[in-house]
Amino acid sequence: MWYRGSDGTDVNSADIAVVHGEHGYQERVCVTGDDRGLVSLFRAPALGGKPRTYGGHSSHVATVRFSRDGGAVFTAGGGDGTVLQWEVIPEGRDVTPKGGAAATEVPKQTVEHDAEDIGGR
Repeated sequence: MWYRGSDGTDVNSADIAVVHGEHGYQERVCVTGDDRGLVSLFRAPALGGKPRTYGGHSSHVATVRFSRDGGAVFTAGGGDGTVLQWEVIPEGRDVTPKGGAAATEVPKQTVEHDAEDIGGR
């Protein structure tokens, strides 16, 4: 859950939930908020896996929490004083816009990591 170069104090908050997808699909996921202002979503247990990482806060993320049903994540920024709500989309769910073609690119707020960037502490 810690990235390369982290001193072990960079992750400020974490939460875990079971996310329910289509056709009875379930997956345990973990969300973290860190000093870089990033929110990261991991498969649980997070054993050095590759997260999906999202930006939105202008300073550190103080707190992250899943909704009761696991369908949303709420994050509170420490310095920017904002609360953001994120939709959790289970893997395999069709997110094609109505009347449009499926997106082939990763959304701009998503930061893809190479496995070597993530330390498995």
